[in-house]
Amino acid sequence: METSHNKRGTKFKFDKEWTDAIIRLPKHYQDELYNAIEAYQRDLTVIDVSEGVPRAIFMLIMPTIRRRYIARQNGRMARERKRAVRSSVMKEKSSKIHNSTYICSPEPETEPIAATPPQIAKDTNKKRHRNALKRIKRHASRRDKYLPSI
Repeated sequence: METSHNKRGTKFKFDKEWTDAIIRLPKHYQDELYNAIEAYQRDLTVIDVSEGVPRAIFMLIMPTIRRRYIARQNGRMARERKRAVRSSVMKEKSSKIHNSTYICSPEPETEPIAATPPQIAKDTNKKRHRNALKRIKRHASRRDKYLPSI
């Protein structure tokens, strides 16, 4: 696929197959087809194309251009929705920060730190091994499928 640059700098897709088909036509038909394709890609404006092969080529290209145009529109709308959601979330966060009572209130008093370190539960190690054992048992049927029997 190649991209063609419009005078405004916008990029549109222009497939190699289209170029190969259009190059085989006489020069005046080529210009007419290029202009028609560019206008249709820009805003789905249909320009009259000469009868015969040029019109047939344009009619074959139209559904592809229309599908890409709709995909571009849907992508644009999705990006706008996403942008709106992000901006509303950011506004909510900023309003929560500005309206927060923690910023204006004095610092809370801290409790004294205990001299003894906190006790770590010994059961966590057993749970971890138990979960690993469950996982091994759960995947045993899948594992046995690929391993040769002993």
